[in-house]
Parts: sequence; C-alpha cells; structure tokens
Amino acid sequence: MIRPARTLLLRRNLAIPLALLLVPVIGCGISHPELMRPVRTSLYRNEPVSALADYTSAEPDSVGRDRLLYLMEMGNLRRLSGRYRSAIELLLEADRLTDTMRGVDLGEQVEAMLTSDEALSYRGADYESVMINYCLASCYASTGDIEDALVECRRVNEKLREFNLEYGEGGANRYSDDAFVRYMMGVLFESAGELDDALVAYRASYRVYCDDYALHYGLPPSEQLKMDLLRLSDRVGFESLHDSFAQQWPGLPWQDSGADSEEGRGEIVVF
Repeated sequence: MIRPARTLLLRRNLAIPLALLLVPVIGCGISHPELMRPVRTSLYRNEPVSALADYTSAEPDSVGRDRLLYLMEMGNLRRLSGRYRSAIELLLEADRLTDTMRGVDLGEQVEAMLTSDEALSYRGADYESVMINYCLASCYASTGDIEDALVECRRVNEKLREFNLEYGEGGANRYSDDAFVRYMMGVLFESAGELDDALVAYRASYRVYCDDYALHYGLPPSEQLKMDLLRLSDRVGFESLHDSFAQQWPGLPWQDSGADSEEGRGEIVVF
C-alpha cells in the first residue's frame, strides 16, 4: 500500500477577491471596487473575518443580475474565514450558475444597447470560473474531504478543455491554462496516493510556467516544483523522464520518496 506523501494545510491564501479587477455597477450607483474597498483593506491586514463582516454589511444578499458576483465574493470570503461548509454551498451554486450562463443572452444584449451595460447579467470570466473550483477544492481539503477535492480538480480539467475547444487554436482565449491550480491539483492527487495523476498535473504546471508565465510575466517555475518532478518521476519509476529532469537541473536537492523512507513521515503544504 502506498502511503500518501502529503498532509494538506490549506490556510488563508491569495487574499484578493475573485472579481477584484471587474467593475460591474451595484445598486444605488456604488461600483463594485468602491463596495470592496473596506473588504480589501481588511484582507490586506489578514483579517478575513472583518472582511466578511464588511461585505455582508454592504451587500447582504443579491438575487439580481450580479448574483454570480455575489456568490463568488461571499463564498471566497467565507472560505478565507474558515466557514468552509457554508462557503461550499455558495460556491457550488456559483459553479452551477456559470454553466447555465455560458454564451450570449441576445435579449440582454438588445436591452443593454437601448439602455446601458447595467442591463447585462454578470457572467464572470473564464479564470473566475476555474477559481470557483479551486476555492471548492480548498474548502473540501481543509475539512479532510480529499475525494470531493479531487472531483473539483477534475472539473478544472473539464473546464479548461471546454474553453480551449470553444476558442480554438489561435482564438481569443488568453486564459488557456493555470500553472498554480495545476500545481495544487498535483498536491491533492499525491495526497490521495494517485501518483500518476499527480505527476501529470505537476508536468502540466511546469509546462505552463515555461511556455506562458516565464515568457510573458517573468515568472519561472519554482524550485519546489522541480524537486517535486524529480521526486515523483523517481517514485513512479519513470527512469528516462527522471534522468531528463536530473540533466536539466544538476545539483538540485531532492529526497527519495520510496515507501520505506516515508514510514512515519509526511509533508505539510501551506497555500
């Protein structure tokens, strides 16, 4: 029996509201960035409970055109505050809503042309749709439910595949993959003992870092990711792959993760 290599500790992370960069208008002429200003301030102070209270006070609920935005913000804030069960309820609703809102509502488009963009429902960006599943996986893992966390990882795979099929090669899709989410998927698969899937996820993360992030944003793959690739390719017995990694990164320290050496040992991963 293969022992899980990792214990997960998913704490407050990426204290940035999901839709921070977007500017839909919410009732009484208050823009979303204005509404989120005190929330952001609390998050930057590492006070997610205060941020949740700020948002709840300003936006107690929404059943209108900005319902998706409300569900994402409230679900993420509850997650950051450690209220995982209630966060899961909201984020699952948001995930279902993104599925039903794909495409263009011609009626809304006509209404917006005759009035203003306020007539348009908030539909979210592709990266936000994937971020919902990241938040769900984080919630499930934080409650020890690795099985459901892996379900959300597979949802990410499905969504990314659908996005790229929809836009096609050379299309307008600038968000085609996500190195960070791929890395988290690898950690979750490895913690469940699904080592082949974990290695696939780590390799996908490395590819996105090299082909996209390093090229466009100056963000190369981390040393930790390289060590994970060395360790896991050795563990699953992919000798040629392991040797190719070792040649690329000579001298990089990594620890053999054979079953015997893992007795009584583990690893904590903090996001």
